[in-house]
Amino acid sequence: MIARLNSLGLKVCVDGLGHNPVLLSKLPSLAVAYIKISPALTADFSNQNNIRSLVGGMVEMHNQQQTKVIFEGVETLDQLKFVKSLKAYASQGYYFGHPLSSLGLMSWFKWLEAQELKCKLGSA
Repeated sequence: MIARLNSLGLKVCVDGLGHNPVLLSKLPSLAVAYIKISPALTADFSNQNNIRSLVGGMVEMHNQQQTKVIFEGVETLDQLKFVKSLKAYASQGYYFGHPLSSLGLMSWFKWLEAQELKCKLGSA
């Protein structure tokens, strides 16, 4: 099924890895574009060396397969540093901001455009 979706140009993502039941032996053979790591695996990694090793191994395996790894639930600078140290593709969570309404999203896009314009004018 995943191969058929890929052949249509659709990108498939395994969401909530570490929270939802997944057969770990099947992970390497899944031809998905993205894996999203559950916040349950990064919530308190700082005191759990076993969790750090497990998550690090998962990221390394998926990076070798060119699967983009995204961490969910990043809420602190320490979590972000941990995610960056693993060379994950991306992270999301309250550290970056809270969910926005459609109006809030439009305001954010306008703010972002203004910031890009300031950068362009500053470097001109």
